[in-house]
Amino acid sequence: MTPGDAFTLHQHYYRDYGLALEGLARFHKIDPMEFNREVDDALPLDDILSPDPELRKLLESFDKTKVKLWLFTNAHITHGMRVVRLLDLGESTTGGASYICSLTIYSRRLL
Repeated sequence: MTPGDAFTLHQHYYRDYGLALEGLARFHKIDPMEFNREVDDALPLDDILSPDPELRKLLESFDKTKVKLWLFTNAHITHGMRVVRLLDLGESTTGGASYICSLTIYSRRLL
């Protein structure tokens, strides 16, 4: 497959399923967990992300007796928690999506 064909396929799956990986899993027997280990967990985020004291301060300013903060991601929870760790947000956020397609499926129902 040429890089151009791969790009077109990626766009097709992303448009039709909300997540390119959904199409890869359905039609090409790609294991989502293996994909996560080889792609999302392998990204050099340590070189890109650093602690964000302003964001942490903002998140800590919310009255947690009135609101519950959530982290939403269409990636696996390991990726989301890695981002939280690298941004040094710690206990500032709770919860999150634990399966890569859960938010995609919900959002497509709203369309």
